[in-house]
Amino acid sequence: MPQELPTDYKQREASIAWLKGWFYIYKRDADQALKQFEHSLALREEFGGKLGIAYSLVGIALVFTLLIGDYDRAVKYYEQSTTIAEESGNKWCIGFCNFRMAMQHTLKGDLDHAIMLYKQVLTIFNELNNKYMVAWILSSIGEVYRPRGDLDRALESLEQGFSLERELGRIRELALDHDTLIHVLIDKGDIKRAEQALHDLKQLINQLKDKQINESPKTNRVIGEIASLYLLNKALVLKTNPRARNRVEAEEIFKQILEDEGSSIENRSRALTNLCELLLTELRMTNDLEVLEEINPLIDRLLEIAEKSHSYSILCETHLLQAKLSLLTFDIKKTQRFLTQAQEIAERFGLKLLAIKISNEHDKLLKQLSMWENLKESKASLTERMELARLNEQMEDMIRKRVIEVPELSDEEPVFILIVQREEDRYSLSHS
Repeated sequence: MPQELPTDYKQREASIAWLKGWFYIYKRDADQALKQFEHSLALREEFGGKLGIAYSLVGIALVFTLLIGDYDRAVKYYEQSTTIAEESGNKWCIGFCNFRMAMQHTLKGDLDHAIMLYKQVLTIFNELNNKYMVAWILSSIGEVYRPRGDLDRALESLEQGFSLERELGRIRELALDHDTLIHVLIDKGDIKRAEQALHDLKQLINQLKDKQINESPKTNRVIGEIASLYLLNKALVLKTNPRARNRVEAEEIFKQILEDEGSSIENRSRALTNLCELLLTELRMTNDLEVLEEINPLIDRLLEIAEKSHSYSILCETHLLQAKLSLLTFDIKKTQRFLTQAQEIAERFGLKLLAIKISNEHDKLLKQLSMWENLKESKASLTERMELARLNEQMEDMIRKRVIEVPELSDEEPVFILIVQREEDRYSLSHS
């Protein structure tokens, strides 16, 4: 080889380094993934390939999102990638970089910004007639409308995506998107349609199995993940039925998901959250504080999963749940400690709306200290304490991933707000 390596050689080396970066993302090795993407970026900057530079920056951003959990740094790399993409003039690259940026804003809880970007990239990929990306964007928009409570729009967007996925024969993506569909239908209270969607999901899994003649470990893993999604959604549908036997069956399924080592982190996290809600329902019905002893180990597991997966919004929400549970036993110091932990995590990882929500909760507690002291003296009922702690509201936020609404602040009553400056299973599954 000549001492001065030719450009085409460096281009190939950059491409190989970029592929290695993806390999290490799937291996969850942040250091190696970052090293490879940065190497690809340095080479591409040397020979001036704007498209390659944009894609290398996206890779670096993904490492900070998926493996490191630094959302603010991820946004900076996405901003660089979109700037370079605009300079390249390549519509596909512009659309893809902005699509990734939209996903990042979704993780940060900035849903308005996310929807705006999704609509922009939807226009781009419609113009390019790229049906695969259009379908993916439509399903992503549906996922964003759900926590906003705009269920009709969520349903409309999902159904448009389904139509394209059927046309493209993308059974796997169609199956994955049924997860969101079932959640939306449950939120709407349309349990019959949710049951039908659950049946359709089972049929899709069977089609996926029949389609794979020579099953590889990768294919088996994907089918296993979707099968786990089916079980999870079956339990969610069962949980909507007030009959005790249905809720008991739902509880058994959630426990089965937890015991299955093949279950994804996301599915285990959701199973734990729903088990907590079932136990809180039992606590409300029985007024037996011993139920709290069953909830605490579940919360510990949820915290562990959230830390390992860098799911910092779940980590914050779980600490907030701990704070509210501590109010039931009038342990105000513990409540304040959990609120402080949640606040610090939200600030550190740039979850601005969540940080404000937690700060408001802390402020409410400070204003209600005398009320809780009086409740302790009067030996208020557990039901009354649960209502005042707004435990139902917190569980709804966690299970439905509802959008964080920040109340308007009164000039007369300043609150103690600190100014603060989670890729996802679907991507890894649909690209594995």
